[in-house]
Amino acid sequence: MQEFVGIVVKAVLQVLAVVAAITLVVTVHSCVSRPTPPPVAAPETALTGLSGPPVLAIGLAAASGAQPPSVSVDGPYRIFFDRQADPSRAGASLPGLPVSCSPYGIFLGNEEVLAREVEVVPDRDGSLRVGKRTYHGRLRLVRSDAGRLFVVNLIDLETYLSGVISGEMKLDWPDAALRTQAVAARTYALWELKRSRAEPATPGVDFFDDVSAQVYLGMERENARARRLVEDTRGQILVFAGALVPALYHSNCGGHTEPGHLYFEVADLPPLAGRKCGYCDHTSLSSWKVTYTKREIAERLFPRGGKKVVTKVRVVETAPGGHAARIGVATSDSTKELVYNAKDFRLALGPDRLRSTAFALRDLGASYEFAGRGWGHGVGLCQYGAKGMADQGFQSPEILQYYYPGAELVRIY
Repeated sequence: MQEFVGIVVKAVLQVLAVVAAITLVVTVHSCVSRPTPPPVAAPETALTGLSGPPVLAIGLAAASGAQPPSVSVDGPYRIFFDRQADPSRAGASLPGLPVSCSPYGIFLGNEEVLAREVEVVPDRDGSLRVGKRTYHGRLRLVRSDAGRLFVVNLIDLETYLSGVISGEMKLDWPDAALRTQAVAARTYALWELKRSRAEPATPGVDFFDDVSAQVYLGMERENARARRLVEDTRGQILVFAGALVPALYHSNCGGHTEPGHLYFEVADLPPLAGRKCGYCDHTSLSSWKVTYTKREIAERLFPRGGKKVVTKVRVVETAPGGHAARIGVATSDSTKELVYNAKDFRLALGPDRLRSTAFALRDLGASYEFAGRGWGHGVGLCQYGAKGMADQGFQSPEILQYYYPGAELVRIY
């Protein structure tokens, strides 16, 4: 009898060991392929009244220029004037229709509509086109008091993010890097949304689709993987002391990120204090050189300043990680040196050419050589660094904690 009991006990223990092993494998696989989301945030960290993704008003920068954009819908649509409850127009499809401001309203092709806003609502999502680019959601045309037409894509935050991570990162990068980008982009979008609605800068626009906020390409590069990775992080944001983190990010920090308050109008926060990176080394952005003539610098800094002559450019202040923080510029017509925020100086000279503020200056007589490293403003998440960490096996929460130290990852819906 004792021998029989021993055999049964041994068999039960073997079964329990197998179940435990299977559970461990499933748990590990789950952590690697689809991370468990953080718990829903406590009320003090949630945004007031937000139970799901808000609808954003994204200004399409290129379409809001001087050239009238073309709007089309590949399928049934309705058009509403000035947010009226009933549609003013409807049809089976909308061919390419140029839109622009009229003296008193908005031109839809050759028809003048006496309205300040015109909304185009496709019946089928993804059938809306502006120019050659396809979009989710709806389109709103907004005429400003100054007679400028703003073309605005109305889209919910989660759908918008699929277009952002497709524009801000390469979709063949590791899942962990793209999930990190999704969380940072969601947090930044909500921070911009809160700021823009408190103090609107452009009528009917929360922020634009270019580098002034985040690169958003509509459905141009979006795919099923981008949508899945955004869904993996649904509702997840970064907070510090219960408030949204201004989750700034850039392409390549050149080895060290910098304090955000030195470059942007943000508080001096631990998550944006800057830190050594090292994960973005050995890329094509690790070092570069560019030369500007002093005449070019003058033309870019003083486009309306006549024939100013730049005599000297120098780094006045250096940030802790080695990026220039302030740039001094002397001209022949003044004894007073002009001092610029290095971010603004870079933007004036052209951010695609002067790739970052991490540079050394060399006076060549008629020109200056900028020998630099990295690409972007150098604050917050380093995108190439996130890829480097993901390549080494780090998961998204670890990457976020590294680049935004002290921030808490929470889910708000």
